[in-house]
Amino acid sequence: QKKLFCPCGCGRNFVVVAGDKGLRRPHFRAENTPGARECTYVEEGTISLHSKMMLRQWMENKLNSNQIKGRVLINKIFDTERKFEYALYDYKNKIGLCYWYNRANIESEKVDTIENYSEIKDTIHIADFNNSDSLGQYPEYMIKIQNRQGYTLYLDLNENDNYEDVRLIAKIYVEKQNKEWEELFVVSDKLDSFNISSNGELVYQDQFVSKLAKNAAEQYKADEIKRIEEKRVRDEERRKRQELLEAQAEIDRQKTQQELEEQRERAKQVKAQKE
Repeated sequence: QKKLFCPCGCGRNFVVVAGDKGLRRPHFRAENTPGARECTYVEEGTISLHSKMMLRQWMENKLNSNQIKGRVLINKIFDTERKFEYALYDYKNKIGLCYWYNRANIESEKVDTIENYSEIKDTIHIADFNNSDSLGQYPEYMIKIQNRQGYTLYLDLNENDNYEDVRLIAKIYVEKQNKEWEELFVVSDKLDSFNISSNGELVYQDQFVSKLAKNAAEQYKADEIKRIEEKRVRDEERRKRQELLEAQAEIDRQKTQQELEEQRERAKQVKAQKE
Protein backbone atom coordinates (compact mmCIF):
# COMPACT_ATOMS: atom_id res chain seq x y z
CA GLN A 1 0.00 0.00 0.00
CA LYS A 2 3.09 2.22 -0.22
CA LYS A 3 2.79 3.17 3.45
CA LEU A 4 6.23 2.01 4.56
CA PHE A 5 8.62 4.94 4.85
CA CYS A 6 12.27 5.36 5.79
CA PRO A 7 12.66 5.61 9.60
CA CYS A 8 14.99 8.62 9.32
CA GLY A 9 12.02 10.77 8.28
CA CYS A 10 13.33 11.70 4.82
CA GLY A 11 10.07 10.62 3.21
CA ARG A 12 11.44 7.86 0.99
CA ASN A 13 8.97 5.06 0.35
CA PHE A 14 10.03 1.40 0.61
CA VAL A 15 8.41 -1.36 -1.44
CA VAL A 16 8.67 -5.14 -1.21
CA VAL A 17 10.72 -6.63 -4.01
CA ALA A 18 10.75 -10.27 -2.89
CA GLY A 19 8.84 -12.55 -0.58
CA ASP A 20 5.76 -11.98 1.54
CA LYS A 21 6.65 -13.76 4.82
CA GLY A 22 9.51 -13.39 7.28
CA LEU A 23 10.45 -10.11 5.65
CA ARG A 24 13.79 -8.49 6.42
CA ARG A 25 15.57 -5.36 5.21
CA PRO A 26 16.97 -7.05 2.04
CA HIS A 27 13.38 -7.73 0.87
CA PHE A 28 12.76 -3.99 0.40
CA ARG A 29 14.16 -1.27 -1.78
CA ALA A 30 13.69 2.49 -1.70
CA GLU A 31 11.78 4.22 -4.45
CA ASN A 32 12.53 7.67 -5.80
CA THR A 33 9.82 9.42 -3.84
CA PRO A 34 8.87 12.95 -4.95
CA GLY A 35 9.58 15.54 -2.27
CA ALA A 36 11.86 13.23 -0.25
CA ARG A 37 14.72 14.90 1.61
CA GLU A 38 18.29 13.68 1.92
CA CYS A 39 18.30 10.30 3.63
CA THR A 40 20.22 10.03 6.90
CA TYR A 41 19.29 6.43 7.69
CA VAL A 42 22.12 4.32 9.11
CA GLU A 43 21.85 0.57 8.69
CA GLU A 44 21.78 -1.25 12.03
CA GLY A 45 23.75 -4.36 12.79
CA THR A 46 22.16 -7.75 13.39
CA ILE A 47 22.77 -7.73 17.15
CA SER A 48 21.20 -4.30 17.57
CA LEU A 49 18.12 -5.23 15.52
CA HIS A 50 17.62 -8.56 17.26
CA SER A 51 18.11 -6.97 20.68
CA LYS A 52 15.35 -4.47 19.99
CA MET A 53 13.10 -7.28 18.78
CA MET A 54 13.61 -9.17 22.04
CA LEU A 55 13.12 -6.04 24.13
CA ARG A 56 9.93 -5.20 22.28
CA GLN A 57 8.53 -8.66 22.93
CA TRP A 58 9.50 -8.30 26.58
CA MET A 59 7.78 -4.94 26.92
CA GLU A 60 4.66 -6.22 25.17
CA ASN A 61 4.50 -9.18 27.54
CA LYS A 62 5.18 -7.29 30.75
CA LEU A 63 3.15 -4.16 29.99
CA ASN A 64 0.32 -5.99 28.23
CA SER A 65 0.41 -3.39 25.52
CA ASN A 66 0.01 -3.36 21.75
CA GLN A 67 0.96 0.30 21.51
CA ILE A 68 4.74 -0.10 21.60
CA LYS A 69 6.50 1.64 18.75
CA GLY A 70 10.13 1.71 17.71
CA ARG A 71 12.44 4.69 17.10
CA VAL A 72 10.08 7.29 18.53
CA LEU A 73 11.40 10.86 18.45
CA ILE A 74 10.81 12.73 21.69
CA ASN A 75 9.56 15.76 19.76
CA LYS A 76 6.62 13.60 18.67
CA ILE A 77 5.66 13.21 22.33
CA PHE A 78 6.89 16.30 24.16
CA ASP A 79 6.97 20.00 23.42
CA THR A 80 10.57 20.23 22.31
CA GLU A 81 12.56 20.68 19.13
CA ARG A 82 15.10 18.07 20.18
CA LYS A 83 15.16 14.96 18.01
CA PHE A 84 16.58 12.37 20.34
CA GLU A 85 14.67 9.12 20.16
CA TYR A 86 13.51 6.19 22.21
CA ALA A 87 14.44 2.78 20.83
CA LEU A 88 11.00 1.67 22.07
CA TYR A 89 8.11 3.66 23.49
CA ASP A 90 4.83 2.42 24.96
CA TYR A 91 2.12 4.96 24.24
CA LYS A 92 -0.33 3.10 26.47
CA ASN A 93 1.74 3.16 29.69
CA LYS A 94 3.99 6.09 28.73
CA ILE A 95 7.18 4.13 29.38
CA GLY A 96 10.26 4.53 27.20
CA LEU A 97 13.30 2.35 26.61
CA CYS A 98 16.69 3.46 25.31
CA TYR A 99 18.95 0.77 23.88
CA TRP A 100 22.68 1.40 23.48
CA TYR A 101 24.59 -0.98 21.25
CA ASN A 102 27.80 1.01 21.69
CA ARG A 103 28.44 2.81 24.97
CA ALA A 104 30.46 5.45 23.14
CA ASN A 105 27.13 6.75 21.79
CA ILE A 106 25.86 7.53 25.29
CA GLU A 107 25.84 11.30 25.51
CA SER A 108 25.03 13.20 28.68
CA GLU A 109 22.98 15.67 26.62
CA LYS A 110 20.78 12.93 25.20
CA VAL A 111 20.30 11.17 28.52
CA ASP A 112 19.55 14.41 30.34
CA THR A 113 17.21 15.67 27.64
CA ILE A 114 15.18 12.48 27.58
CA GLU A 115 14.93 12.44 31.35
CA ASN A 116 14.18 16.15 31.76
CA TYR A 117 11.55 16.42 29.04
CA SER A 118 10.00 13.12 29.88
CA GLU A 119 6.50 13.17 31.30
CA ILE A 120 6.56 9.41 31.36
CA LYS A 121 6.92 7.48 34.56
CA ASP A 122 10.40 6.22 33.83
CA THR A 123 12.93 5.48 31.11
CA ILE A 124 14.74 2.16 31.05
CA HIS A 125 18.31 2.27 29.70
CA ILE A 126 19.80 -1.00 28.44
CA ALA A 127 23.16 -1.55 26.72
CA ASP A 128 24.61 -4.49 24.85
CA PHE A 129 26.55 -6.93 27.04
CA ASN A 130 29.84 -6.15 25.28
CA ASN A 131 29.83 -2.73 26.98
CA SER A 132 29.97 -4.08 30.52
CA ASP A 133 33.67 -4.51 31.36
CA SER A 134 35.49 -1.37 32.54
CA LEU A 135 38.80 -3.16 33.32
CA GLY A 136 39.21 -1.10 36.49
CA GLN A 137 39.05 2.19 34.61
CA TYR A 138 36.51 4.95 35.21
CA PRO A 139 33.36 3.85 33.32
CA GLU A 140 32.92 7.21 31.60
CA TYR A 141 29.90 6.28 29.50
CA MET A 142 28.05 3.76 31.65
CA ILE A 143 28.32 5.95 34.75
CA LYS A 144 26.02 8.43 32.97
CA ILE A 145 23.33 5.77 32.98
CA GLN A 146 24.07 4.67 36.53
CA ASN A 147 23.79 8.24 37.80
CA ARG A 148 20.31 8.47 36.29
CA GLN A 149 19.02 4.94 36.73
CA GLY A 150 20.86 3.82 39.84
CA TYR A 151 22.40 0.87 38.03
CA THR A 152 23.38 -0.28 34.55
CA LEU A 153 21.64 -2.95 32.47
CA TYR A 154 23.13 -5.24 29.84
CA LEU A 155 21.34 -7.48 27.36
CA ASP A 156 23.00 -10.77 26.44
CA LEU A 157 21.49 -12.55 23.43
CA ASN A 158 23.59 -15.65 24.06
CA GLU A 159 24.27 -15.84 20.31
CA ASN A 160 20.75 -16.88 19.40
CA ASP A 161 17.32 -15.42 18.64
CA ASN A 162 15.35 -17.35 21.26
CA TYR A 163 13.51 -14.99 23.56
CA GLU A 164 13.56 -17.61 26.33
CA ASP A 165 17.38 -17.63 26.35
CA VAL A 166 18.05 -13.89 26.41
CA ARG A 167 19.54 -12.68 29.68
CA LEU A 168 19.47 -9.32 31.44
CA ILE A 169 22.29 -8.36 33.79
CA ALA A 170 22.18 -5.49 36.29
CA LYS A 171 25.47 -4.08 37.57
CA ILE A 172 26.84 -1.11 39.45
CA TYR A 173 30.25 0.53 39.42
CA VAL A 174 31.96 1.52 42.66
CA GLU A 175 35.24 3.30 43.24
CA LYS A 176 37.73 1.48 45.42
CA GLN A 177 40.22 2.99 47.86
CA ASN A 178 43.00 2.72 45.29
CA LYS A 179 40.90 4.84 42.87
CA GLU A 180 40.23 1.89 40.58
CA TRP A 181 36.65 1.06 39.67
CA GLU A 182 35.05 -2.27 40.42
CA GLU A 183 32.07 -3.76 38.63
CA LEU A 184 29.55 -5.42 40.94
CA PHE A 185 26.81 -7.81 39.88
CA VAL A 186 23.41 -6.89 41.26
CA VAL A 187 21.30 -9.55 39.58
CA SER A 188 21.49 -11.69 36.44
CA ASP A 189 18.68 -13.81 35.02
CA LYS A 190 16.62 -14.46 31.93
CA LEU A 191 15.02 -11.36 30.48
CA ASP A 192 11.55 -12.78 31.00
CA SER A 193 12.25 -13.07 34.76
CA PHE A 194 12.18 -9.27 35.03
CA ASN A 195 8.99 -7.27 35.21
CA ILE A 196 8.12 -3.60 34.76
CA SER A 197 6.07 -1.89 37.45
CA SER A 198 3.17 0.46 36.78
CA ASN A 199 5.60 3.32 37.47
CA GLY A 200 8.05 2.03 34.89
CA GLU A 201 10.58 0.62 37.35
CA LEU A 202 12.40 -2.63 36.73
CA VAL A 203 11.34 -5.40 39.12
CA TYR A 204 13.02 -8.71 39.92
CA GLN A 205 11.34 -11.26 42.19
CA ASP A 206 9.00 -8.61 43.61
CA GLN A 207 11.87 -6.24 44.41
CA PHE A 208 12.83 -3.05 42.63
CA VAL A 209 16.20 -3.48 40.95
CA SER A 210 17.04 0.06 42.07
CA LYS A 211 16.65 -1.12 45.67
CA LEU A 212 18.76 -4.22 45.03
CA ALA A 213 21.44 -1.99 43.49
CA LYS A 214 21.35 0.35 46.47
CA ASN A 215 21.66 -2.61 48.84
CA ALA A 216 24.60 -3.96 46.85
CA ALA A 217 26.34 -0.59 46.98
CA GLU A 218 25.73 -0.25 50.72
CA GLN A 219 26.94 -3.81 51.34
CA TYR A 220 30.08 -3.16 49.32
CA LYS A 221 30.70 0.04 51.27
CA ALA A 222 30.18 -1.79 54.58
CA ASP A 223 32.50 -4.59 53.44
CA GLU A 224 35.06 -2.03 52.30
CA ILE A 225 34.95 -0.28 55.68
CA LYS A 226 35.34 -3.67 57.35
CA ARG A 227 38.28 -4.57 55.10
CA ILE A 228 39.93 -1.21 55.82
CA GLU A 229 39.44 -1.67 59.58
CA GLU A 230 40.75 -5.24 59.47
CA LYS A 231 43.77 -4.03 57.52
CA ARG A 232 44.31 -1.23 60.05
CA VAL A 233 44.18 -3.77 62.91
CA ARG A 234 46.59 -6.09 61.08
CA ASP A 235 48.94 -3.21 60.35
CA GLU A 236 48.76 -2.09 64.00
CA GLU A 237 49.48 -5.60 65.24
CA ARG A 238 52.35 -5.88 62.78
CA ARG A 239 53.69 -2.52 63.96
CA LYS A 240 53.50 -3.60 67.61
CA ARG A 241 55.23 -6.90 66.84
CA GLN A 242 57.93 -5.00 65.00
CA GLU A 243 58.34 -2.62 67.95
CA LEU A 244 58.64 -5.58 70.35
CA LEU A 245 61.21 -7.21 68.09
CA GLU A 246 63.17 -3.98 67.85
CA ALA A 247 62.93 -3.46 71.64
CA GLN A 248 64.10 -7.01 72.27
CA ALA A 249 66.90 -6.55 69.77
CA GLU A 250 67.96 -3.37 71.60
CA ILE A 251 67.90 -5.22 74.94
CA ASP A 252 69.98 -8.02 73.45
CA ARG A 253 72.39 -5.48 71.95
CA GLN A 254 72.78 -3.68 75.27
CA LYS A 255 73.24 -6.99 77.06
CA THR A 256 75.89 -8.07 74.61
CA GLN A 257 77.58 -4.68 74.93
CA GLN A 258 77.56 -4.97 78.71
CA GLU A 259 79.01 -8.48 78.57
CA LEU A 260 81.78 -7.25 76.25
CA GLU A 261 82.59 -4.38 78.62
CA GLU A 262 82.69 -6.80 81.58
CA GLN A 263 85.04 -9.10 79.66
CA ARG A 264 87.33 -6.19 78.88
CA GLU A 265 87.32 -5.13 82.55
CA ARG A 266 88.19 -8.63 83.70
CA ALA A 267 90.94 -8.81 81.12
CA LYS A 268 92.38 -5.56 82.45
CA GLN A 269 92.28 -6.88 86.02
CA VAL A 270 94.05 -10.12 85.06
CA LYS A 271 96.72 -8.17 83.22
CA ALA A 272 97.24 -5.88 86.20
CA GLN A 273 97.63 -8.81 88.58
CA LYS A 274 100.27 -10.35 86.35
CA GLU A 275 102.23 -7.13 86.24
